[in-house]
Amino acid sequence: MKESAAKKTRRTVIGRTLGGRATLKSLLDCLKLHLPIPLVSITLLTKRYFEILFEEEKGAKATRRLTAVEWSGLSLSFSRYAPNFNASA
Repeated sequence: MKESAAKKTRRTVIGRTLGGRATLKSLLDCLKLHLPIPLVSITLLTKRYFEILFEEEKGAKATRRLTAVEWSGLSLSFSRYAPNFNASA
């Protein structure tokens, strides 16, 4: 069980919208267009934070290397996933 949780942690990225509010559809469209590797799922955490899960660890690594993504009024940034991440803090 621990190994599975650790593996998921390495395949997950925290995303943040810096400008404007994104709908799930607009966010998904933007990510599909700009991410270097296809994603498995997106989970909205709060108005501005979301999690992206990739099938492989290389997807998370490649996405964290992106400094920012701008598209159709959205500005997104990405950071390493932390199991104790609190989006409302």
